[in-house]
Amino acid sequence: MSAKAATASTRPASPALRRALAGAAVVVLLGAMALDTKVVRIGSAGDVRSAVFSAADYGKSEFPKVQADVEARAADAVTVATAIAKDRATAEKEYG
Repeated sequence: MSAKAATASTRPASPALRRALAGAAVVVLLGAMALDTKVVRIGSAGDVRSAVFSAADYGKSEFPKVQADVEARAADAVTVATAIAKDRATAEKEYG
């Protein structure tokens, strides 16, 4: 007695069926994208271009703060030059 495993033979899907399924998937995807798209007219209330980041405005508002911070932390150039002339290694450790 021989026992054979019962296997169902499966045929791969035909190329035409694959193309039809892929086409249907593309149509569904494009439809979902179209339903989720919002059209905004230029100049309307939904147009947010006026609130876009401006590097010039940011620089005008932030540069004085950064400049003051750098000047507050900076060592005097004459002091650093004198320290370097005395002992370069110590000046590097102290002033960076």
